[in-house]
Amino acid sequence: MKILVIGRGVAALGFLDKLVRSDLFAQDHIELTWVSAGEGYPSCSLNSTALVALQGIKQGLSPLGDLLNKSYFTARDFLEAERPNGVYKVERYHKSPVEKLNHRFGHLFNVQEHNLFKWPINDCVKESAYIIHPSDFLSWWQELITKSFNSNSKYVNDLITELGPQVATGVKGKYPFDLCIDASGSLGLKLGLKKSGTEALGHYLVFNNVFFDDKEINKSFVLTTGGQNFIYQHEYRSVVFGGTDEKDEVHCPKSSALNLALKETLEDFAFLKFRGEKKVVSGSRHRAPRRMPQVIKEGRVIHIMGLYKNGYTVGHEFGEQVLCDVQAYYDATFATR
Repeated sequence: MKILVIGRGVAALGFLDKLVRSDLFAQDHIELTWVSAGEGYPSCSLNSTALVALQGIKQGLSPLGDLLNKSYFTARDFLEAERPNGVYKVERYHKSPVEKLNHRFGHLFNVQEHNLFKWPINDCVKESAYIIHPSDFLSWWQELITKSFNSNSKYVNDLITELGPQVATGVKGKYPFDLCIDASGSLGLKLGLKKSGTEALGHYLVFNNVFFDDKEINKSFVLTTGGQNFIYQHEYRSVVFGGTDEKDEVHCPKSSALNLALKETLEDFAFLKFRGEKKVVSGSRHRAPRRMPQVIKEGRVIHIMGLYKNGYTVGHEFGEQVLCDVQAYYDATFATR
């Protein structure tokens, strides 16, 4: 059975990781071709603030909430078990109006008494989170997966421009398949590989070679306030600033708007003032209808759709789901041959 995987972000890697660990992959007549475009077409996952946290999301309130809650714990278990490069467990502090925090988390505390740095902040929520350096983490995961490849597996650097019923066409060649896993993200939407959803653009700021003005901070952390995340990655001496607004959508402001938001944050939290080398990072993500990530089957193509800003959690959960779909197809079509 020929399996074709398109993409190299967390959606593709989430499936490939589950596949190469499975009994199915050990079958002699499983042929895997993994195709992704080069660096000129970065995956959605690469340009991301890449923050993994539960954020007070509970089961039983909505289908999206159920998926995000389950996906968080699946991702957490993977990160804790594998200890990947570029991933750091940190404390995340939420500072918003009290009624909003109570509604989402149900509890508050005085952070001055319960934080690493004795910050003078009251009425806040603290949770565990994981901050991820996308390029280091994705490189580590790709290497882990390809180490498990066998003689029937190959990686091809190519841009898929057309997806037919049983053949994908790229700039460099054609790739026949029995099953295709389309994890091409927003690039696939632009190229017509996906037929639904929209492209969501987002920007955030990155500062390198960071030094804080008031004191040395020797641990990574996240402060979420005013709809933005202030992420300090001590291991890289970098600050990432950006995230979501209060309507829970991807921000797409111009650099001036981000600069203003950062200025206001540092006015409110003066002990975080810092110096560093700034750049603006832009990213594109695929957002499915109603913002609900989906796995959609169209003939022999399985589309992983709309991971949007939840790829670093839902990518793990959907990897297992898609593997079950592939196993079912194999059992029904090939197992008795």
